[in-house]
Amino acid sequence: MARQIYLPRPDLFRPTLLSPQNAAVGKILLTRGLEAASDSDYQPNIAVLIRTKNDKLGLRRIFDHIDNERKHYRGRIDVIIVDTQSTDGTLQVAKRFKATVASISQAEFNYPKAINMGLKAVARDVVATFITIGHAQPAVSNCLQAGVRHFKNLKVAGVYGRVIPHENATIWEKTSFNRPAALKHPAHTVTQAGMGVMGATNCMVRMATWREHPFDEAYARGGEDGAWAVWALNNGLQIIFEPALTVHHTHGLGPLNLLRQYRHWQQISQPLPFDQADIKHRRPDLFK
Repeated sequence: MARQIYLPRPDLFRPTLLSPQNAAVGKILLTRGLEAASDSDYQPNIAVLIRTKNDKLGLRRIFDHIDNERKHYRGRIDVIIVDTQSTDGTLQVAKRFKATVASISQAEFNYPKAINMGLKAVARDVVATFITIGHAQPAVSNCLQAGVRHFKNLKVAGVYGRVIPHENATIWEKTSFNRPAALKHPAHTVTQAGMGVMGATNCMVRMATWREHPFDEAYARGGEDGAWAVWALNNGLQIIFEPALTVHHTHGLGPLNLLRQYRHWQQISQPLPFDQADIKHRRPDLFK
């Protein structure tokens, strides 16, 4: 079967009066996906770890994506779900797909704990795991192959992409996240960690490196992904920015809550305890 590289959500790249840059972003991502497809000789076993909480629709879309990649991928693609008390049928979707499911209660949840829980369930013959969440959606059809190809270099510890607006994005989120300049460069090694580097919405980690150094659960409120990137770079390992690993992911936040989100990202450069009151204040979309 001939392989085509495409944008799964072309509707999200139509230019509008308020977002004329949409088409340029889509064109860049498609170009990066085609570049990745030309370097597809390395296809080891991989896994996809998805954190969920009432993400039935989004999970179906991710599973559709995985099924499509499996048609052209020689290695095995395993799927692990870490679910936080979903009540909308998310778990039923996961079980129909035959994903491995782990559960964590809201009371015991924090970000690195949930990720580490899922990664512990990954098979030993898996080289790298893509970490995402149930309401994100890969922006390019060969997202997983695009990411894993970099792990043939044994110095590479992790690979990540950008986050761009999803269908629920407000105009403020579209203005903040849909920037062609952030995607125009081909895949490359980054030299220092910073906001968004190895973000756990769409990053891939080498399992052998994670087993040596799991995500630090002291970063309970978040920031464990950035801390892991700092550790990797400080230990002479490489982090790769791969544009084709980009996902659609936004929260439908207005200007006030978007400002709160930016403040949160600035705060989590240091370990902080998980705070239910903070997340309800900052992310009301999670409690609708």
